[in-house]
Amino acid sequence: MLRFKDFLLENKTNSDPELKKDFDYINKLIFDNQVKEVPLGYFNSKTKAGVMEVKNGKMSIKITKFFELSKQQRLSILAHEMIHVLMYQNNIKDNNSHGRTFMKIVDDLNKKQDEFIISKTEMLSDFKPTTKNKKEIGVIVFKLGKDDEHQAVFVNKEIINDRNLLNDFCDQLKEYIKHPLNVFKKDSIIKLEFWKCDDPYLSKFKIKRVLHLRNLELDVISANDLKTIQTGKKIFERKIK
Repeated sequence: MLRFKDFLLENKTNSDPELKKDFDYINKLIFDNQVKEVPLGYFNSKTKAGVMEVKNGKMSIKITKFFELSKQQRLSILAHEMIHVLMYQNNIKDNNSHGRTFMKIVDDLNKKQDEFIISKTEMLSDFKPTTKNKKEIGVIVFKLGKDDEHQAVFVNKEIINDRNLLNDFCDQLKEYIKHPLNVFKKDSIIKLEFWKCDDPYLSKFKIKRVLHLRNLELDVISANDLKTIQTGKKIFERKIK
């Protein structure tokens, strides 16, 4: 779970000036000034673009600084969270956090202006992490059998630079897939690719400090993710049968 206590603002006077200006602009443009002011600020989440949090009955909005956001993207995220605030302030019920009522409000507000689009869900894949998050990491890409689907595990640079450790991992995997209950099921061949990358986009994934079969936690990666990984340096590859 995310911990927001380090980012909570004590009162309205602490609201970030830039976000306060955006809040007032959006409130007038599409909300008819119906959203009551709440504390505003930033947090460094790579899993959420924005959040409306309620603590002890008090609301606050936070926007991530992990990603490089255009003006339109920031306004979209802020407006999205302001809908949550409006619904909470007016005790508007819904079947879930992004239910039918929420979606209808999004559609109605998007019709009121064309300067930005309020997203119904947070598409973090559309955002690029800031350059300050650029650091070398390792990626082990798994291609299972004949499927086009790729999975990967992201590890710190100490692991990807340790060739002996990586070779040991391959040997363990070779023994493991012989077991009838292995998680790779019927795949007879696993192709592994080992990469070094420093693209900030990849830092959105969880970086593991330990490489072990018992807690491998593979991430399914998209074609775009794979292309980003392949801009790095391939160390070696291995086929496990």
